[in-house]
Amino acid sequence: MALSLNEFKEKFRDYLLEIHWKQWSTLGVASHIRSEIYWIIDIEALIISTLSIGLNDKRLLSACTEWLIQNREWVNYSRLKRVSKGFMKPLPGLEKYSFNQAILKLMLDTVKKYKPIFAKFPDGKETEKRLLQDHKKFFDGYQIRGVVKQLEILQSQPLLQLQLRGYLGVDARVEVFIYLLVNDSGNSNSIATSIFGNQRNMYTILERWRKSGVVKKVKRDYSLNKKKEWFRFFGINKNFGYLDWVRTFLFLDQLLKALSTTKWSDNEYSLSSLFRDLSADATIISQSLNIQIPEPAVYKGAQYFEPFALSILNILEKLRRDN
Repeated sequence: MALSLNEFKEKFRDYLLEIHWKQWSTLGVASHIRSEIYWIIDIEALIISTLSIGLNDKRLLSACTEWLIQNREWVNYSRLKRVSKGFMKPLPGLEKYSFNQAILKLMLDTVKKYKPIFAKFPDGKETEKRLLQDHKKFFDGYQIRGVVKQLEILQSQPLLQLQLRGYLGVDARVEVFIYLLVNDSGNSNSIATSIFGNQRNMYTILERWRKSGVVKKVKRDYSLNKKKEWFRFFGINKNFGYLDWVRTFLFLDQLLKALSTTKWSDNEYSLSSLFRDLSADATIISQSLNIQIPEPAVYKGAQYFEPFALSILNILEKLRRDN
């Protein structure tokens, strides 16, 4: 049976929201969705992605805001700002940013009413007036619903990032350590690009760790010493997943936005053209999941819609499962 555009839109939206709910459930948000037990959560990526798609499920946006009110000390606000800039990548053919930093400021201004945040954020000069008004209306009327319980992070693989912040502090060292834990090696530039960090800061961290014996250096690349011991120390077994959530959420959130944009929402031919433009980004994500993205050149016109759409649903299915 052929996959219709409406069916794809509905499944895509529901699956993407479910993935967000799974991660927030693990972080202590009351939900009927089961908690994440496989993928390591990136809290800054999750916050920005939730803001990006939040008007599709205002309960989700409300829960994210309440979690931040209760747990703001666990968030790296410098990284949150850098990640939000990463989400401003426009869709092909559109001049407007995919994400508006003014939305982040609206949420953080709401959080400040309950707890202060000692960080400055831009107002977001590139505005989509209607979208911004909808978010302002939401945050102006925001009320805590009591859906967030106390955060418990010990020996929880998906919450490795927060567990490490308990040991190392809320700074870039945590993301550097996770990168080296799940990858064979990396240099200051590749790590900074992956984790949205400052390259000079990455180099300083890596060199300090080299001098203290935490990492070893071969040419320009660093690798973690005694990796098996670190896995045991943090209670991590082989059944866990690591994903570049910033780029994954950005790609999926952009696609969700496209599916509600007049230019693409009801036209398989136009949507197929967008799919071709996004196929390279989709391939980067799919490779880490062992899912193949169909080659655009094999399909003519609107014929590319169904095979690409099915591969995207396969990606979402993989992210929904406990693997």
